[in-house]
Amino acid sequence: MREVSFLDKNFIVFREVYEPSDDSFMLAEAIKSVASGDFELSLDVGCGCGILTLFLSEKSRFVVAVDVNPIAARNAELNVSRGGVKHKVQVLVGNLLSPFKSKPIFDLIVFNPPYLPEDEYDSLVSEKVKAAWSGGRDGRRVIDAFLSTFHQVLKPGGILMLVQSSLSNCDLTLRRLEDLGFEVEVVSVKHFFYESLYVIKAVKR
Repeated sequence: MREVSFLDKNFIVFREVYEPSDDSFMLAEAIKSVASGDFELSLDVGCGCGILTLFLSEKSRFVVAVDVNPIAARNAELNVSRGGVKHKVQVLVGNLLSPFKSKPIFDLIVFNPPYLPEDEYDSLVSEKVKAAWSGGRDGRRVIDAFLSTFHQVLKPGGILMLVQSSLSNCDLTLRRLEDLGFEVEVVSVKHFFYESLYVIKAVKR
């Protein structure tokens, strides 16, 4: 286990769970500054250790968090309990939106997807760990699967906040969101030597 601190929060991170990094921190900051309002029901997809779940709990009456990795779900439950918000969070095990029916129930959805293209070194790590960052051959396998269904569970006027990388064709994601009828803007950008990271805010019309 490791301990990670960000802003006013401390998190325990289990060994086979994605450790929060720049992408997580960018989305957490966006939740605090951009997603203004009091949301009835929010969803954290791919919750990992629960870092975004805790920030969502400050903006929402109730939060649902989901992760395909059962170890991550247990990790999130621990951090939710440590954060004192167990009464307003439910953590589920499931692949993307599979636990939910196709009904518009969420006011806010956040997702920090696995977006890195696979390479020859992927076989050296466990499947649970790889699932947290590997997005397939072009980095878009998980993103595209999510984009095909997420709008079915988001209320009209609801908000999606999504991290994207220049390594996995951010422009394509923006176009697909616009094609779905969303009002789209990039609210945060951070440039690195090997990639640029973007936080996208998309509002369902």
